[in-house]
Amino acid sequence: MGNSQSDQEQEQEQEQEELSHYYQRKPRNRRKPRSRSNNPQRQHNGRHTSTIQYEPTGANFSISRQQNTHSSNRIQQNTQPSTTSTIVIPPTFQSSSYNSSQYQVDLESLEPVTQNGIHRANNYVIPAADKKERKDHWNILPCQIGQRNKGLRICPQYNGHGCVTEPCRRLHVCFYWAKNTCRKKFCNCDHSFDSMHNRKLIDTLLMWQEVMLDDSLGKTFILEELQICVFSVLGKCSRTHCSRIHSTKNYLWQVKSNNVWIEMSCKQSDYLELMYSHPSEEQVDLIPIQTDIGNSTNLQRLADLLSKETSWSVDLETFKLNGTSSMHEIRRLSTVSDLTSRVHVATRWVWYWQDDDGCWEPYLEGVHKKCYHVALSDQLEYILRADNNKFVTIHINEHSYSINGEEMTQTNKTTGRTRRVRRRPAYTLLCKTSVKFDDLFLTQPTEKKYLKLPLVPLSSEFIFVEGLLEQTLAGLKIASIHRIQNDHLWKVYQNKKRFLISLNDGDTTTINEQYLFHGTSHEAVNHICAENFDWRLYGTNVGHLYGQGTYFTNLAKLAYTYGKRNKTGKKVMLVVLVLVGKTTVGQANMSFPPTNASTGRRYDTTCDKETNASIFVKYDRDEYYPAYVVKYSCAS
Repeated sequence: MGNSQSDQEQEQEQEQEELSHYYQRKPRNRRKPRSRSNNPQRQHNGRHTSTIQYEPTGANFSISRQQNTHSSNRIQQNTQPSTTSTIVIPPTFQSSSYNSSQYQVDLESLEPVTQNGIHRANNYVIPAADKKERKDHWNILPCQIGQRNKGLRICPQYNGHGCVTEPCRRLHVCFYWAKNTCRKKFCNCDHSFDSMHNRKLIDTLLMWQEVMLDDSLGKTFILEELQICVFSVLGKCSRTHCSRIHSTKNYLWQVKSNNVWIEMSCKQSDYLELMYSHPSEEQVDLIPIQTDIGNSTNLQRLADLLSKETSWSVDLETFKLNGTSSMHEIRRLSTVSDLTSRVHVATRWVWYWQDDDGCWEPYLEGVHKKCYHVALSDQLEYILRADNNKFVTIHINEHSYSINGEEMTQTNKTTGRTRRVRRRPAYTLLCKTSVKFDDLFLTQPTEKKYLKLPLVPLSSEFIFVEGLLEQTLAGLKIASIHRIQNDHLWKVYQNKKRFLISLNDGDTTTINEQYLFHGTSHEAVNHICAENFDWRLYGTNVGHLYGQGTYFTNLAKLAYTYGKRNKTGKKVMLVVLVLVGKTTVGQANMSFPPTNASTGRRYDTTCDKETNASIFVKYDRDEYYPAYVVKYSCAS
């Protein structure tokens, strides 16, 4: 239901209040000021609290401004004065009525419906992301006795265009509802803590029977001339001489040439932002600039610069644009951190550490100065960037770590082992609508055989691929999904598809195009992406019971058994587009399919059984295309 005129005015007023706080201007106060307590402790801490009190049913609530000495005493060691709110948990959230078994039941209700094991390509249309709540596969270690509770932040992106981070360790509720200031008749944000996301966060803190809202704001040390104006991103900057950089997005990539900063093209900037948001990406190839640059002076300068080399690569750690014989500085500009501003277009940063296999894991929950943080990544951003500290010591499980915010390292204080740490922004250009697989292709560098592009966890494409695997693979936890773009293989595959359709008088249903799975080793992935599967290697991994070709399955759980683990237990699986066509049961001695008596041509595919087949064998490498690489682990 659309917002009424009063809702739009309310939204504009609330947005203006957020921006006023950001620019340290006094916000407009359209409500009668509330009386302040003269309590000396409150004045010393610079705090006030809002207690949300629920009726026994947990359905109704009232908000009252009051002093909470228990809350104040528990957090008075914080270095930054802040505004906090205390939320009293309703009985329905407490341990007596809300337990892990009930939570598991809720999760099971979100399982996708199995569609007889057939995953139609559907003209490569990836459906829009389902609006129902996603399962959170990340476990949370609860706050322990003796540890103070730092509190939970409200997600500003959720209050804007939607959360952009997974896992998100912030509450998904209306910020103004929590502050008792939301006056919208129809609000798009939740006015309750009933979602599974919020319940899971609150459940970690239930031993206190209340949850503190962390509403503190840090400082920013970014020079104004290197900041993107949040008003410009919102399209509302009215300053005559704005000291900040204007952009339609909350990020901007530039390259330096002859002491002049030149903006990357829109597609290049989006591409670099996508790659930079994934901590595993360090060296990436720069995609070519579009040929039609119009009358843009900036794009003309960029084209002149890039024309000096046949190919360019970007070092996302040193921020260098490297050619064969030249090098240029690059930089990424952004809005301020969302821990220094509550505006939803502020940049959200995520901190990661590198595991034994070289994979990057986000910091989840931990302890800092005997204070439990369910969102440890936020705390690292607050301490090492907003407060500009160099070191911080944290405790995760029984281990203590020292993190160096300048050298970006994590050192185990007991063993002395050092790991790498990275800080990357959350990607904000989430596509949650329906898209076509081949419409997502970029301009591929001519000297590269393929591009491997990471998917954003909350995008419709990620959710779609995840759903394909979840239909038969229980306990799935995906580490990463990459889309494969190989222009040569795609062209060959499409040519063969058109040829097969022509053989059947234009009947597109006869090609029976499906998404199938193939489990393999991590070492084989790059060769498959570049050259496709090699049918001549039949039997090296699975035998050749149904024919001497390349084997695929429509059961992810079956492909799982043929995948090989790396050091950290993760497996890899390819999701492949396959022209299944007409099938017949295969035999071990078949080097190609037998003849189909009804058509006079050979069958397209051999399989394990006449009906409800689960194993498919292909003999022509131009009849399948590796679409996605999935790195994952499985509890089962």
